[in-house]
Amino acid sequence: MIRFHPKSILRKVGLHDPSYHYRESAEWLTRAKDASVRKAIVTETLLLLLVHDQELTYHLDETGSNILKVLRASIDRQHNKKL
Repeated sequence: MIRFHPKSILRKVGLHDPSYHYRESAEWLTRAKDASVRKAIVTETLLLLLVHDQELTYHLDETGSNILKVLRASIDRQHNKKL
């Protein structure tokens, strides 16, 4: 997934967390959602990519634990907003 963000969004959400080797995009997107950043989806194909067995996202079975970490962090952020 390729995303383009204005600097104001990066200031609001922050940069990607380097501690996430897998699922770093999911972690950033949940922080953006938790910060109430609006999103738009482009339905037309803009870019074609070749996926190969050396690509990090190819190994989906290895990314499962990080998605749980991402979701837990999102729940914690939402809970802290309510306090």
